[in-house]
Amino acid sequence: MEHVAKAAEQAECTFKPRTNQVPVSNKIFDFSRTETIVPIIEQRRQEKENKLEQLRREKEYKELKECTFVPLTNEGTPVRGNGPVIVRGLGRHLELKEMARRQEEEQKQREDKAFGKVTNRVDSRTEPYTIPKPFNLSTSHRRRKSRSKSRDQDFAKDLTFSPETLSRSRQRKILGILAK
Repeated sequence: MEHVAKAAEQAECTFKPRTNQVPVSNKIFDFSRTETIVPIIEQRRQEKENKLEQLRREKEYKELKECTFVPLTNEGTPVRGNGPVIVRGLGRHLELKEMARRQEEEQKQREDKAFGKVTNRVDSRTEPYTIPKPFNLSTSHRRRKSRSKSRDQDFAKDLTFSPETLSRSRQRKILGILAK
């Protein structure tokens, strides 16, 4: 009877879990033989690296397998001609560069002449006759300041209106109290 009850219970329980078996590499080391631990660890590390590299290669292969584009390439090295290489517009480019260089030289000579830099001088002097210095032609700014002060004083005399505000009355009261 017990046997029949167990069989009926087993028939009702259909779930049977599948468990992963623990690989040999995950088992605990045998610490009784210490001389073999380091080589085993190194071997397992190498196996793990190899497995990761294999997985990377497989992933790359799957990605490249989907690519359909195949470029057409020229085989070998290009053939060189025997004559000179012709570059269109090179002559004009060099001509324009030379013209720009000449214009810069002429500009520099004009500036030297205009600003007193003499290059071919036989004279014993080392400086030109006059040395340009910055200057200020106007000295009237002092006069303007004194005029503006007198103007401000005249303007203040003309101001006769003095509004009566609360703050002014309070101020007078405070000053009166402090004066006592």
